[in-house]
Amino acid sequence: MPHATFDDGLQLLENGLVSLSRVPGQIVTGAFPSWLALIGIVVMLTVIVAKRWLAAACWFVTVFGWCWYQPNYRVVMFDVGQGDAILIETPFHQGALLIDTGGRIFGKTTNPPVRRAIVPYLHARGYARLDTLLLTHPDMDHVGDAPLLSQLMPVGRLITTATSVQHQMIQKVAKQVQHVQLVAADDWLRIGPAKFQVVSPKAQTSGDPTKTNADSIVLYGKIGNSSWLLTGDAEKEAEEKNIMPRQLTADYLKVGHHGSKTSSTPALINSLHLKAALISAGVDNRYGHPHPETLATLAAAHVPWASTSERGMLWVEPGQNKQEDQLFGWLPTKEQSSNAGP
Repeated sequence: MPHATFDDGLQLLENGLVSLSRVPGQIVTGAFPSWLALIGIVVMLTVIVAKRWLAAACWFVTVFGWCWYQPNYRVVMFDVGQGDAILIETPFHQGALLIDTGGRIFGKTTNPPVRRAIVPYLHARGYARLDTLLLTHPDMDHVGDAPLLSQLMPVGRLITTATSVQHQMIQKVAKQVQHVQLVAADDWLRIGPAKFQVVSPKAQTSGDPTKTNADSIVLYGKIGNSSWLLTGDAEKEAEEKNIMPRQLTADYLKVGHHGSKTSSTPALINSLHLKAALISAGVDNRYGHPHPETLATLAAAHVPWASTSERGMLWVEPGQNKQEDQLFGWLPTKEQSSNAGP
């Protein structure tokens, strides 16, 4: 009985905080440590009792400085179940790119990942608006929550392809954003100081709305001191025709199509000389992702991997001025990871 009362209290507190977060005129500062919050309480009391406004001003400046001081790049793979949502943050809030939003293929939910995870994370990092949203292709597990995201927070720019922009779900987002940019292979994108090249699809796609994976955007670029290949749901044909002829190498790979056996061929994996691979897939998903064949390919190339289906949200901080990437525990050393998993 005491446990039930405690749980009910926590739920009530959470509901209250969520309601307060929707009050118009809110100021997004970002998350800060509890000790700084306690100091804030003391400062507010001194303001009430002794009218010490300077102390309050100093505390607010400290809070904003604390939240603004983010000197590293960060790549976050959200745990959105069987879907994709990847955030790229640049140092000191110079730009943020969200690639896809996740979304349910079947059924509905009142508390989707974009509401319970993505937007709260962005607010905790101090983002009141999202600079750029890139929607790789119009599959629901990639774009299903995009309209809700554009309702929950302002979005400056939408990036997608000429084929994908015709989809009704992406049309809903396009009406909410300030600018829409259509891209194809060999276009370049700038997110703050970071630059990315669009590797696929080519401009002369078939335009067949049923072949959405063939139209998936693939990005390649430098994030901090690491190179990344972000493949969306690109499959074998796109790998062979659009990616491999460029003879790219990459430190990190966002494994294509949730680890499906239709992507990540041995030829591609061996050519990239990877440090690690990240997979976005749902727990016990009906498709069996990541497929054992894909994991065997990574193992044969001695590439350690991590999946959201096993680890939850993943993130990597490739430092600007560091020789080693900060890997936050999920990735062991390469010498210890010659098998199919970390």
